Amino acid sequence: MRVLLIGSGGRENAIAWSVYASPLLEKLYCIPGNPGIKEFAVCIDVNIKNYEKIYDIIQKYEIDIVVIGPEAPLVDGLTDFLEKNQVKVFGPSSYAAQLEGSKVFARLFCERHSIPQPDFKFYSNPEIAINDLKSSNSKNGYVIKADGLASGKGVLVTEKIEEAISFVDDLYNKEIFGHSGKQFLIEEKVFGTEASIFTLIDGKNYVFLSTAQDYKRVFENNLGPNTGGMGAISPSPLVDEKILEKIENEIIIPVINGMDQEGKPFKGVLYTGVMLTDNGPKVIEFNVRLGDPEAQVILPRLKSDFLTAILATIDGGLKHLNLRWHEEIALNVVLTSSGYPGNFIKGKRITGLNNISNNSLIFHSGTKSDKLGNLLTNSGRVLSLTSLAKNIDEARKKVYGDIKKIKFDKAFYRKDIGL
Repeated sequence: MRVLLIGSGGRENAIAWSVYASPLLEKLYCIPGNPGIKEFAVCIDVNIKNYEKIYDIIQKYEIDIVVIGPEAPLVDGLTDFLEKNQVKVFGPSSYAAQLEGSKVFARLFCERHSIPQPDFKFYSNPEIAINDLKSSNSKNGYVIKADGLASGKGVLVTEKIEEAISFVDDLYNKEIFGHSGKQFLIEEKVFGTEASIFTLIDGKNYVFLSTAQDYKRVFENNLGPNTGGMGAISPSPLVDEKILEKIENEIIIPVINGMDQEGKPFKGVLYTGVMLTDNGPKVIEFNVRLGDPEAQVILPRLKSDFLTAILATIDGGLKHLNLRWHEEIALNVVLTSSGYPGNFIKGKRITGLNNISNNSLIFHSGTKSDKLGNLLTNSGRVLSLTSLAKNIDEARKKVYGDIKKIKFDKAFYRKDIGL
C-alpha cells in the first residue's frame, strides 16, 4: 500500500514512524516532510495549499490513501477536494473540521446537541465585549478565545481585567492572529483538572485511541503564555474507567450522533479537551486531528498496526477493530527555540543527536538541513524526545538524561513534565 502523509511537524514525524512499521506499507511519501520524516518517507517539497499539485503527485505515485496531519488543510477543505477526486483520505471534511477551525461553531454545535460546556458569548465588536467585561465583575477570572486557528496560542486565561481588555484589543484591532481574531469568545472559567481524549471515528462507530495529558504553558509550574505544547504523558493519570465512560456518554457519542444528524458524519481523529469539574466533564475544546505532542506519546504506546486502524476509520470498519497497547507510560518533552511562543531566531545549528540513547525516540518538529548536511532549527518547537517506562519517574529519568545532550544556541525546555 502506498501512503501519502501531509505535514511537516513532530506529529507527522510520529505518524511516519508508526506507519513505516506496518506490514501493509509498500511505500511512504510525505508533503513536505522534514529531516526526521525523511528517515521513513520520500519527502516532496510542495506547498500543502497547492491541491492540484498534491493530486498530480497522488496520480504520479499511485497513492492508495492520504493521511492529513495538521489542522489547517482539514479546515481549508483538502479532504473534500481529494474525496471528490475519488481519493481515500484519513481526516474529516471541512464542515466537521469546524469543530476546531471555529470555536464559535464548536460552542453552538455543543449547544444544539446538549453537550456539557462552559457558558459563553461570542463577539465581533470589541467595544461591546469590553463593556461586558467591565460590567461582569468576575471573581473567577476571564477566558478569551480567538474564533479561528491560532496554532494553540489564541487563548488567554487571566485573573486581571486589564489583561483581558488588552487581549480583546490585540485580537480585533491589532489582528495578532489575523482574521482568526475578528470573532472571539468570552467564556465562563471552569475549574478542575484537564484531560485529553483521542477517539477514532468512522462516521458512526468509534474506538478510543488513548488519553493524554499535555503541558500547554511555556514555563514550569504552568506559567507563561500558551504554546502548541511543551510536553505530554500518556495515558492520562486523571482519567479512570468511570470518568471515561461519563465522557463517552455525555460528549463523544453526542458529537458523533450530532454530526451524523447534521448530514456531515465525522471521520478521522477527534481530540476532546475536557475539564473534569465537580459537576462532571465539560468540553474545553475540540481538535480534529492527532495532537502535537500527544501523537508522540500515544503512537509509541500502540501495539496494534496504526495503518490498519487508519484503513478501518476510512472504510467504516471500526466496529470490528480492537486496539492493543503497551502497558508502559510514555513521556515526551519538547525542545524549543528561545523566545517561543513569541519571537525567535531560526537557523541555529543542532548537535548531539548521535549521542541520544536507545531509551528515547527523537521526533523533529521544526528542523531543516543545509547544503552541508548540518541540521538547523527552523521553528519555535524544534525537536521532542519520547521515552516509555513502567512509571513516570523512570520515563522522566530517560528523557531528561537524553535531552540535555542536544545542543543549539539558547535551546529551552520545561523541566517539570510529568511532575
